[in-house]
Amino acid sequence: MSIISPIIIAEGLDVSIFPSAEQVLAYVEAIDVEENIYVAFDSTGKHLQLTLDGKDIKIKISDKNHFIGLHELLIDFLVAVGDGSKVGLQSKTLDELIQLAIKNPVTKKNISFWETIKNLFSRVSGK
Repeated sequence: MSIISPIIIAEGLDVSIFPSAEQVLAYVEAIDVEENIYVAFDSTGKHLQLTLDGKDIKIKISDKNHFIGLHELLIDFLVAVGDGSKVGLQSKTLDELIQLAIKNPVTKKNISFWETIKNLFSRVSGK
């Protein structure tokens, strides 16, 4: 089994969508992974585990498929940002919900150059 992009990372209802695992790894912080802050899924609803291997962050597919968990997370997110009603969104497919989330201006879809530099610096310096 492989990870199918985009990858959805959530911290509560703060949803970020990334086109690749590399971008996820550049975004997440080791301390947050260690504290299990994030919930992660690929675009098919597979639950992804973010783990630490020394100082390196790894992404692997969980043993369980959490399609319903991702579906509900995206519905709750879209309702919270005013992009539909729960009843109206429940009939949407997972792909449709992901596309709505990508189009929503509240969704974090990419990392700025300075955020990337900050993340790299903090990993190199250990801070």
